[in-house]
Parts: sequence; C-alpha cells; structure tokens
Amino acid sequence: MSEEWTPVDYIQMVDEVFDRLGGADGLYEWASQSPDNLKEFYKLIAKRLPNEVVGEAGGPLLIQLKQV
Repeated sequence: MSEEWTPVDYIQMVDEVFDRLGGADGLYEWASQSPDNLKEFYKLIAKRLPNEVVGEAGGPLLIQLKQV
C-alpha cells in the first residue's frame, strides 16, 4: 500500500465496508448462519470489550442499585 493511512482513515474505511456489507443486519445474518460464525463473532466482540472498567477520573467504579 503506497498511501499512508491515519487511524481515522482506517476507521472510516472499515465503517464504509461494514455498511456496504449490510451493517448490523448483515453481521447478524452471517453470525447466525453457523456455529463457527457465531463463535467468530463472539471472539470479535470480546476483543472490543474494555480490559478494565473504572469510575470517574480513574477512580473506583461505584454501582448504585435502585428498586423500581
């Protein structure tokens, strides 16, 4: 590849390809076609989850439960 790509360029390119492949509906259809595809989907989203969840300004995460 002779062009230089910035991270923003790359993200925009991936977004465009994702949309052209059917977006969320296309991804759902692909993932639901076979157990192997579903496994690959879960591996993909697991990589996108944060490694650590923290509260404001990097402090501890405070969880408040409310009864409704």
